[in-house]
Amino acid sequence: MVVIINSFLDTIFSPIAVLGEVYEIAAVSVFVAFLFAYIQKLMIDANKLRRVKEEMKVVQKKQKEAQKKNDAAQLKKTFNEVLKLQHEQMMMTMKPMIVSMIPVLLIFAWLPSVYSGTPFVLPFWLPFAGNDVTWLGLYIIVSLPAATFFRKIFGMD
Repeated sequence: MVVIINSFLDTIFSPIAVLGEVYEIAAVSVFVAFLFAYIQKLMIDANKLRRVKEEMKVVQKKQKEAQKKNDAAQLKKTFNEVLKLQHEQMMMTMKPMIVSMIPVLLIFAWLPSVYSGTPFVLPFWLPFAGNDVTWLGLYIIVSLPAATFFRKIFGMD
């Protein structure tokens, strides 16, 4: 099974591999970021999520006011409301995360088999890393801005 998955991923990313390992890992990072954002777009009602976040802000303001006034009853009420809203938000975001984990785990099983321990020299210096990073460091460097970009495009932030 692992051999089949590895050969499948090798085939998909082989056109980019011709450009070099750095570009292949960058392409995988962008692909995974796109996949996460797209699955979230399909499975999360963005308007409902925004509404829950706005409600949470309102309740948290009420909670701060209750703390200032030492109103234990109001504090308990707002605490329960916050818990309810956090649970609702978590349930909305957990479903796409579980669905996304299947392809991500397959890709993360494939990447170290191809690039185990290979250091990549970056064209710039990073604090705590210098110019050399492994495949995981390169993946993180590329995927963070890519994920933010795709989430903005899909209106998920």
